[in-house]
Parts: sequence; C-alpha cells; structure tokens
Amino acid sequence: MSPHTKSNALIRNSRKGFVLTVELLLILPILLLAVVALLELGVILHGKQKLITASQEGARVASITGNADEVHRVVLQVLKLQDPSDFAMDIITPLGLTESRSGDMVVVVIGVRNRELSLFASNLLGLGNQLSYSRSAMRRE
Repeated sequence: MSPHTKSNALIRNSRKGFVLTVELLLILPILLLAVVALLELGVILHGKQKLITASQEGARVASITGNADEVHRVVLQVLKLQDPSDFAMDIITPLGLTESRSGDMVVVVIGVRNRELSLFASNLLGLGNQLSYSRSAMRRE
C-alpha cells in the first residue's frame, strides 16, 4: 500500500468521524427532548391517577362516615399537596351530607391546579393555573 492511499484512507476515516459527530449533535437534542417528554407524561399521568384515587377515597369516607371534615382530611392526605389553597372540593348529596340517609348518592368532586400535578409541563405550556377535576360517586351506607 502506498503512502498516498494511506493518507486517503485517513482522510476518509476522519471525514466519517466528523459526519458522525455532526449527526450526533443534530439528533441528540431531539432524543433528549423525547426522553424528557416521556418522563413528564408519566408524571402527569401519575398526578391524574392520584387525583382519581383521592376522589374515590373521599367518596368512600363520605358514604361511610357522613363527616365532611373527615372527607377533607382524607383527600388532602391522599393528594399530599404543597399548597392546600390550590385545591377545591365539593360534596354533593340530595339532602346535605349530615342529613343524608342510607342509600342516598354521595358525589365527591375534587379540583386541583395543574401546577400541583406537574410543575414542568404546566409552567412550560402555561396551564399551571387551570384546574384538573375528578368526580366519584357512592351510595351512603
């Protein structure tokens, strides 16, 4: 092999390395964005599931005890909120929770600001002050 062909092979290899580096620099941000988006989607779905669980637990406690303060305490315990002022709850019954009888439907509606569910996506998309709702119903025991 002549020295001239060796230098051509080195130049081709260095060009390949340069092209691979440029391709990596172009693709890497897209891959990182996709990974972060998937992680954030998981956080959002976890927050929504926590909201649904909180409303179900609230409806369960309301149907058993009929005590609004106990329902509020259980819902806040499930949600583990940083700021309880970002939370709204309503208990709907035909006669009011304390006057409701066995067999009456009890509905618990919970609203939480999106920034409590997912800080990154809600701030990035400007949806932090909007509310996410969950509603659960049970019959009074």
